[in-house]
Order: sequence, then structure tokens, then C-alpha cells
Amino acid sequence: MNEVKSQYDDIFIKEAKLNFQVFNKLELEAKDLSLLHLISSAISIGHFKSVCFYNASFFSTKFSKVSFINCNLKSTDICSIWANNCKFQNVNFSGATISDSTFINCIFNDSIFESVSLTRCQFVNCIFDKFSVEDSTFVLNTFTCCKIKYSHFTESFYYQIFDNCTFYKVIMEPLLLGFNFGFSSKTFAQLTKGVDLITINSDFIKKGLYINAAILRINQIQNYYDEAMIACVASLGQMIQHDILIKADEVEFLKNLTKYFQERKQITPISILRIWQLINTILSNNSYNISSTKAMPYITEYANMLYFNFINFQQELQKRLEQLPKTSNILDTAELKIVYLERPTFPLLDLLTEFSSIADLDCPAPNLICTEKGSFHEYHNIAIMIIPYLQTFLALLGVTVPIIVYKKQKKDHENEEQVKKAEQKTTEIELTLATRGIKQSPILLPNTNITTDTNTIILDVTKILERKPEIYNMDYCGYNSLNIESITIRFH
Repeated sequence: MNEVKSQYDDIFIKEAKLNFQVFNKLELEAKDLSLLHLISSAISIGHFKSVCFYNASFFSTKFSKVSFINCNLKSTDICSIWANNCKFQNVNFSGATISDSTFINCIFNDSIFESVSLTRCQFVNCIFDKFSVEDSTFVLNTFTCCKIKYSHFTESFYYQIFDNCTFYKVIMEPLLLGFNFGFSSKTFAQLTKGVDLITINSDFIKKGLYINAAILRINQIQNYYDEAMIACVASLGQMIQHDILIKADEVEFLKNLTKYFQERKQITPISILRIWQLINTILSNNSYNISSTKAMPYITEYANMLYFNFINFQQELQKRLEQLPKTSNILDTAELKIVYLERPTFPLLDLLTEFSSIADLDCPAPNLICTEKGSFHEYHNIAIMIIPYLQTFLALLGVTVPIIVYKKQKKDHENEEQVKKAEQKTTEIELTLATRGIKQSPILLPNTNITTDTNTIILDVTKILERKPEIYNMDYCGYNSLNIESITIRFH
């Protein structure tokens, strides 16, 4: 290799150990930098051409606008780096270990990823052209808005999440559709052309790969992920029951999927609650075996994540409940109007009646005033004291449509005569429903400032939902954010 001289020749040498360094406009060509250690450093604008980084180490280092052309990165150890606007042209990563790193706006063109271990990395707005991954292990990576072209994925390509990615002339082994998530309906159709998905699903079940069968189902349905996600978690119990080893990567992937759906409001809080219930049942089961004993620490971590999501939900919901209008008279009522795109398949009046019976024995029963067609409008006369139950019900189902409350208020005057003569005016209050994830039955913690009233309302509403399992269909019988257009409460 004929080395090209540069101003950094004395620094960048074979086996050099560079810590806490910052380099601007770094250009290196035809150099042997084997066993280089670059740690907690930064390179802003750089160009490496025909540089050998064999067995080098890059730890906690930032690369910005750096190009690697015809470079050798075989057997490199790359951990916790951040690369932005970088280009990897004809780079050989064979045998490299890449983990916990972030790549943004990067291009990988004709690069070789053979026998590579790539784990827990994030790729955002990246382009992969001719992506060779033979004999590699890709696990728990996230690809967001990436373009993947002329690539073939086989073998150990497990538990990736693809978010809004495009695929062009990509081949993926059909079995991998049960190990990865995030294919658009068009991409899924292309990848499964001529594939017998029923047979693949049956093979998963026969081999005890219950989680993978559930993931395949998630990729198929393309929407309403609640029941499919619950099935994924239920499969953990099946695996323990059949003494099938549960891998840490599988549990971590379920955690990642749960967070992914929560962030995009693609899974409802009531489903998060039900998932927590399933996991809590697994954790409370005393008949441990080898598979469950090894998996318990990871399952417990998953449960803890859901637990604190539930606490957050309680706290946010409590703030909303505190903003609701109060009444000192149990008999006070208001008019509820809900506008839907389509008529719900389960009558709201049945739920309102349940809320009234739980709220108080003397609470006025609701009644349906009228309905209107067009989209679908329904008007109910309801007791004011059941409004918190209604809001909690909608919040549990992830409805983000704001409730508009019209409340008549009298002006405050100095004497009673003026008060009587004063005109009543209407004020508008917007109450946005809390939609963060919940857990199973409500839990009181000593330092979370969750009141007994909040816990009681959540518990009462969840009990009602448990008694009405027919609501747990794909679209919650029409009680979802896509179908509900507006919610108005007008005080008499």
C-alpha cells in the first residue's frame, strides 16, 4: 500500500490510541491504520480513501460528513458511535462488531456486511444499495425512513423494526417475516408473493415459535395492533407452559414493539393494561421451569416498563379529571352529543347506564334523546357525575378527540338582585383526553399522588370492560380515534 502524506501522519499511525480528540477536515489516503483506537473523539468533515482500519476500535466517537471510500473495516469494533451525513462506498465490514450506534443520513453503497454482528443500532434516512449480509447476525436494530435496494436477507436477521422504509428489489426469506416488523402492505405483498403464509404459521406453531407466529400476524393485519400484540405476550406463557426456552432478544423485541406502538398511538392504553395483566400472571406463577427461570429477569423488566407507563397514565388522567366541572347535586344532568363517522356496533347507552349504576345509587339513569344520520350523531341526557367515567372510558380506548364542555355560568355581582338580573353566558372549555399507556388493574403507590378517586374510577371502568368482552374487537366497536369526530357536553 503506497501511503499518501497528510498533516496527520504523525497522529494517525498503526496501533495509535487517540482519546478525546477533535479533527476538522481530516483527509487520509492509502494508510495502514490497523489496530487504531479512536475513543470519545470527533471528526467533522473527513475523507478516507483506501485506508485499512483492520481490527480497529471506534468507541463513543462522532463522525460528521465523513466519507469512507474503498476502506477496509474488517474485524473492527464499533460501539456507541454517532454518524451523520457519512458515506460508505465499497467498504468491507466483514467480521466487524457494530453495536448501540446511530447512523443518520448515511449512504452504504456496495458495502460488505458478511459475518458481521450488528445489534441495537438506529438508522435514520439512510440508503443501503447492494447490502450484502451473508453469515451475519443482525438483531434489534431500527430502520427509520430508509431506502433499501438490491439486497438479500437470510439467516440471522432478527427483530428489526422498519419504520416507513422503502424496499426495491429486495429478497427476504419468508420465515424472517415472523422475526421482523414494519413492512408496508405493498412491501409485504411483494415479499410474500407465491409464499404460503398458512404453512409458515403452522411451522412456527409446530416448532413452538409462538412469538414468531404472532409477529407474522402483526405484519399481516397492518392495523389495529392491540389483539395481535396481546397474542405476542400471551405466547410467553405458552412457551413457559411447554418448557420452551425464551430468549432475551425476544422479550426485548416485544418491549420495543410496545414502545413503538405507544409512541404512534397505534395501541390503546387498555391493551397496555391487559398486557401488564398477562405478564403479571406469568410473574406470579410459582411453577417455574428452566425456560421461565432464565427469562424472568427480562420479563420483569418488561413488566416494570408497563408499570411505570401506567403510573404516568394515572397521573395525566387525574389532571384531566380535576379539570372537569363539579356538581354538588347528584341529580344535575347535561346533554352529551357524540358525532361518529359510522354508527358504533355496541350501544353507548348500555355503557352510560353502567357508569350511572356505579357512580351512585341515586344517580339519574341516562336516556337516549335522539340520533341523526349523515355521519352518525347521538344525543344523550346524562348525570354530570358520570362524566369522569366517560372520559376514563374513552381515554382507555385511546380516543384523542377533545371533549368540548359548554357550561352556563352566572356573572359574579355584589348583591343578589344584580345576580338575578345578570345574563347567563356560555364559556367553552377544551378537555383533551389522556392517552398514555396503562397497566392492568389500578395500583396505588405511596409517592405518586394518585388519589383514591382516580384509582376507583379506573378500576370501575376496567371492570365494566371486562364484563363486555365484545368491545375488544379490532376497532373497539367504533369507539376509537378514527371513528369519533367530536364530543360535546352542554349543561342545562
